[in-house]
Amino acid sequence: MQKISQSQKIIKFLKDNPDKKFSARQIAEQIVGKYPEDYAEKKLNPRFENEKSFISQVIAEIGSQKEQIIKNDNHIFWQDKPRPRIYWYSTENTQYTKKN
Repeated sequence: MQKISQSQKIIKFLKDNPDKKFSARQIAEQIVGKYPEDYAEKKLNPRFENEKSFISQVIAEIGSQKEQIIKNDNHIFWQDKPRPRIYWYSTENTQYTKKN
């Protein structure tokens, strides 16, 4: 099976859970759990002291990819404040405004 990009994994996870809101931590834990083979080599990197530091890296990557994620699907939204940032897939595209 061909690997899909991390942003594609995030989009798929959000689409599979429409109208539910998730923090980046929740998304990271879910996609790492669902695609363990895609993260196995990365997890072996010695800079990750433990699972927590590895998940923290995936969380940071999710935050850095948010523009790419929403660019690929106009039903995905995020809320920056209050923290933590929350992401969701909306079945109704009219209730929120996106920045272009």
